[in-house]
Amino acid sequence: MGHKTLIAPLILAATIAPGCHTVTGPNDSTPTIEELLTRVNDGDLDILFELGTRYANGDGVSRDNVLAYKWFGLAAELLNDEKRFQAQRMQQLLDGEMFRHQIAEANRLARLWKTEHQPANN
Repeated sequence: MGHKTLIAPLILAATIAPGCHTVTGPNDSTPTIEELLTRVNDGDLDILFELGTRYANGDGVSRDNVLAYKWFGLAAELLNDEKRFQAQRMQQLLDGEMFRHQIAEANRLARLWKTEHQPANN
């Protein structure tokens, strides 16, 4: 059980450190989850990892391991840089917190998203 309480800080630390992002304040123009979803649905695949991070940490949205796993899985599959490997690590961390049916649902949602938003890129 103690493992589950550590996952969010680990994900947060793993996502902040590699990019050396600065901490933002309340007046910053950090995109909302809706803006990120619009951008990724319009083809900005670089947003996949950020969506996984937002859902994993509950940043601007309720924490949701299924959606985090979905977005990290898509990032691991569709990105070609260091984010791919980070996404794979994040999925492995989430894997220990999730039931098989949750992972299956995350994978189903990822397949559905690819069907709806990736037909031109196949």
